[in-house]
Amino acid sequence: SPAWSESGLLPEFSVGVQQLLKGAPLPEAILGNLRRQMRQELISFLDDHNLLQEGSSGTLRWQYSDLGKFLATKYPKLLWDPPREGGDRRVEVWSTFMRRLSATRRSRRKTLKGDRSTDSP
Repeated sequence: SPAWSESGLLPEFSVGVQQLLKGAPLPEAILGNLRRQMRQELISFLDDHNLLQEGSSGTLRWQYSDLGKFLATKYPKLLWDPPREGGDRRVEVWSTFMRRLSATRRSRRKTLKGDRSTDSP
C-alpha cells in the first residue's frame, strides 16, 4: 500500500463526492462538478490538518503523488479527471486530478498571502 501520511487520514467526503468515489454513472457535466467539489474538500482537509504545506517542490510533488496513489488504491472505482486531449497517456490515472488540486491550492495560498509577484511578466 502506498505511503500517504503517517495516519493515512482522509476527509469524510460529502454524499455527492461519494458517488464519484464509487464510480456512479453520471453525466460528464455532473462528474466535472463533483471532481471540483472533491478537490475543494481535499484542499480544506489538507489545510485544516496542516498537511502537504512544507518542504521543497520535489518533496511536495512526491507527497501529492503518494496521496494520489493512496486515493486510487482506496477508491478503485473513482472517476478521475480525464487526461488532456493529446496528452501523455503514460501518466497515472490520478495525475491530472492531483496536478489540478496542487495548482489550485498553491494559487489560493499566494492569493491569501497577497503574493502577486508571479502574476506579472
